[in-house]
Amino acid sequence: MPDLSKIRSLDDIAAARQTLQQRADRQQADLQRDAAGIQRNINHVLNRFRSVGQTFSSLVSFFTPVSVFTPKLSKGALLLSLLKRLFRKLSPKHSPKPKAK
Repeated sequence: MPDLSKIRSLDDIAAARQTLQQRADRQQADLQRDAAGIQRNINHVLNRFRSVGQTFSSLVSFFTPVSVFTPKLSKGALLLSLLKRLFRKLSPKHSPKPKAK
């Protein structure tokens, strides 16, 4: 902030005003740049959520014909059972251990 006590003429006022306006313009540009970065991050996260949602939607549509053959088994239960089996296969503590001889 310019020292306003040193203002003695209209030229001093104009120079102080110009300095303040330049600072305000720089701050505005910085804020816009920060906001654009935040918006990019938000869009990235939302696109990931959409991708995961589409994957689950595809899985559910895959299991729809199965519910015709087993109407008492809901799609959610079938999907949950499949996910549990998948996690068991992928987790290191449940992986098969080699037999000792």
